[in-house]
Amino acid sequence: MRSKRGPWKHILIEHLPEIVGWISIVLGVAGLVDWIIPYPFPTMLPSLPALHDSISSELFGIGVTVLVIDAASRRREKREQIRREQERLDDHRNQLVREMASPDSGIALRAVNELRAKGWLSDGSLRGADLEGTRLEDGVFLAGANLSQVNFRQANLRNANLISANLEGSDFGPGQENRWRANEHAHNAWREGYSEVEIELARVSLLRGANLSRADLERANLDGAYLGGADLRGARLLLTSMRGTNCEGADLRAAMFFANEVAGASFFGTNLQGATLTMLDLENLDFTGAILSEARLGNAWLNKCNLARANLYRATLEGAQLDDAILSEETVLPDGTFWNPSVDLGRFTDRHHPEFVQYELNPPIIMEVFRELMHTPPSLDDIMKELTALNEAISKLVRRQRE
Repeated sequence: MRSKRGPWKHILIEHLPEIVGWISIVLGVAGLVDWIIPYPFPTMLPSLPALHDSISSELFGIGVTVLVIDAASRRREKREQIRREQERLDDHRNQLVREMASPDSGIALRAVNELRAKGWLSDGSLRGADLEGTRLEDGVFLAGANLSQVNFRQANLRNANLISANLEGSDFGPGQENRWRANEHAHNAWREGYSEVEIELARVSLLRGANLSRADLERANLDGAYLGGADLRGARLLLTSMRGTNCEGADLRAAMFFANEVAGASFFGTNLQGATLTMLDLENLDFTGAILSEARLGNAWLNKCNLARANLYRATLEGAQLDDAILSEETVLPDGTFWNPSVDLGRFTDRHHPEFVQYELNPPIIMEVFRELMHTPPSLDDIMKELTALNEAISKLVRRQRE
């Protein structure tokens, strides 16, 4: 039968230095202040009181020393225990980050859920993580996550919820192999005598970056992010910060922008067909070679923008400001003609112009994009519901801005 004194024995051993220290201090103080102590065996050990008196100060010093050493040892052991626990947590977190980068979407989604449960999605633990090629499609919830400086090259984030996520400085561009192919194509174009702009447009046209189609990036921070060649078809970019964001060669067809900060961003060779860019301040931005056909640019500030070689076919420009904008003879205007110095752009921007040309939103373009993004072809009712929801979102944000 196991003795019931086992736990007490364990406690005694664990606290033995502390017990010895306090006993030494008590005995030392007792000798120093001449406490009356009932010494054992007074007849057999008559010299015990005198011995006690002579070593009282030593006993007190030994007790204090033992307690100090024991306390230091316990603190050191506690720090070591905390360090080991932190290493265990770090190893577990790093393992989850590696699983998040898995090409198996099931493993990646499970890792995301556990990272969120432990608070590691938002505390900066994923800053600078390598998630190249991860598959987090089908509506993964990453709202509010801190994903700054993360490598998302060729990742699949289709339908992801990235509302208010911090994606500052992240790379959503193509993988290294794809970059090499694009650069090789550009080099071949250079050897064939193409112009510098044509060569660069040829290069970005081959970039294939991350899949962010239909991702919700409302209020997300994309400052300084690289979106070269990324698939952002149908993405919601409402109130998204995009200062210095590089969107060269990105596919932003039917994407919705609203009240975005885009100073210093680049849309060189970007496909913005059917995109909503209404009332945006796009001054000084580079849209060289961009596809802006059927885009909504009403009341947008396009002053000093570079629109050389851009395609504005059937784009809505009512109320847009185009002062000092750069256009070239390869720039396609909303009516399908090419720009030349004698063209009066007021025909497309001023509703009161006698030859004003206005184009309405073309639903088939939006429907085509949604068909590409959905697993099964949507019905017309589904598309109209989607468009109604997007328009309601814009109206709500407009009201909020006015307040």
